[in-house]
Amino acid sequence: MPGCGGSQDCNGNGVPDECDVVGSFLDVSPNLAPFTTTRTYLLSNPPPAADDVLLEFSARADLNSDNETVEIRLNQIVVGTVFVTGFLSCVDQIDQLVVPSATWNSARDPNTGDVLISMVPSEFVGAGCGFSFIQVQIEYQSVTGDCSFDGVPDECQLVGNDCNSNGIPDECDADCNENGVADECDISGGTSPDCNGNGIPDECDLLDTYTADSGDLSPFDANSPQQFTLPNPPDTVGDVLLTISAIGDFDLGTELVTVDLNNITLGQVFETGGADCPTESIAMLTISPASWNAALANTANESVMVLTPSGTVDPGQCN
Repeated sequence: MPGCGGSQDCNGNGVPDECDVVGSFLDVSPNLAPFTTTRTYLLSNPPPAADDVLLEFSARADLNSDNETVEIRLNQIVVGTVFVTGFLSCVDQIDQLVVPSATWNSARDPNTGDVLISMVPSEFVGAGCGFSFIQVQIEYQSVTGDCSFDGVPDECQLVGNDCNSNGIPDECDADCNENGVADECDISGGTSPDCNGNGIPDECDLLDTYTADSGDLSPFDANSPQQFTLPNPPDTVGDVLLTISAIGDFDLGTELVTVDLNNITLGQVFETGGADCPTESIAMLTISPASWNAALANTANESVMVLTPSGTVDPGQCN
């Protein structure tokens, strides 16, 4: 959306549509101290990004060696490393990280929109400074008034597409049963009953959340895949989110983990690079309902998830 101009003007306000839906976002954390361990800063539902996101880090810490670095994560997804080389110890200094808008937007929590920024110092960052801290400034062009991110203002897409007259296109309203109709209109139109009057179609009120935790599985390397038996997993009507945390030799893009359920491959994680031990690597894998339910149907017994590191994950790296 940057460089807007020369396009449609659906609302006749003299501003091209792609410029009408661009705002600006700026936030600065307080000094997070001391900075010898992981520090986090929570952004509560920041708007989606229309362009690259600039993260600027100010720090005073033990950062004078090339192995004294800071890994940056967005909701536990590693997006880069700062203070890599040419920095000093115990003086105020600045480094920047540019995050593509697609990466930023995909990292936002799918339920709340929140973004938790984690600043993880390497194990070599010591406590030698009398006062150490890190601060993060977040700045980017944001998407506003365009809930579907199609470059057209919401106000121009309401004719025949706003069944509850709330000024929001129907495709952006809550639609728990994913039938293409806003829940409120399902209920008012009689498509869905709402016996308890809570504004949620009854068929969605009956849904439950399934969670399972494998606990720590070790060792975990090329010679030691691990498996986890899921206790009675049900079919799903929505995406399944797998969060995989690992400490191992995952700092290269060729060092990854294949995830199988009942001998059906669901996907891979850490393929864009995780972290080397002893730093924890965290990745998320979203599974479609069709893929998950097909894997469950592949067995008549317990469901077994297998996590298989690639052959490049060194067994001796984390001894």
